[in-house]
Amino acid sequence: EENNAERASKVSNSDVIAKAEALLGMTGLSRVLTVRRVQAGARASVYEKPLNPEQAGRARDALSKRVYDRLFSWIVKSINEC
Repeated sequence: EENNAERASKVSNSDVIAKAEALLGMTGLSRVLTVRRVQAGARASVYEKPLNPEQAGRARDALSKRVYDRLFSWIVKSINEC
């Protein structure tokens, strides 16, 4: 467990996160990118597990791809409606 805490990823530039949150209209982005929520057991207990830097990088990349996909779809839809 201690080794996981040592390898936990951390946001290195909170100004960038703040700007991204403002542009996306959300809060808690650093937590989304550095912690995974895990549901376990019949009672649906939820706990949080810190992501290591590689996992956090994949989370960042997945978010970037999703934002790009939604933006591209919106642009195409807007053009087609003209």
